[in-house]
Amino acid sequence: QTMADLLGETHGQSENTSGDSGGGVVDWSAAMQAVQHDQQLLRIIVEAFLEEYPQLLKRVRSDITAQSPSDLAAASHALKGSMRNFGDTPAFRETFRLETLGRADSTKGAERVLAVVENGLDRLVPELQQFLGTGRIPEQAAAT
Repeated sequence: QTMADLLGETHGQSENTSGDSGGGVVDWSAAMQAVQHDQQLLRIIVEAFLEEYPQLLKRVRSDITAQSPSDLAAASHALKGSMRNFGDTPAFRETFRLETLGRADSTKGAERVLAVVENGLDRLVPELQQFLGTGRIPEQAAAT
């Protein structure tokens, strides 16, 4: 398989499943299911993510700069794992693309993918911060 094939398959497999029907990024229904509807546990997970993601993102960026595919795969895997409870967000999908690149022993094109990850995080983080600030999730997620 070519690198384009790997990226295309990874990117295309979940194109329309971001769960953002209400205009948000987080799939709150998936998030609540992940914590068995324990909103306090979700709060702890969100707090941990917000504390950890800047350092994880810094590692990913550093591994791209150093052109270290195996380190990129490991750092991307950790960043992706930190987002797993928020559903199939654009940042999650694109971080998986970075992990796939690293596992394919490449960093080619990683800068472009990282820019998309950062853009996704720029949308994800404020939504998570709003949840922490209000303690509320969107109505449709609570009903699920």
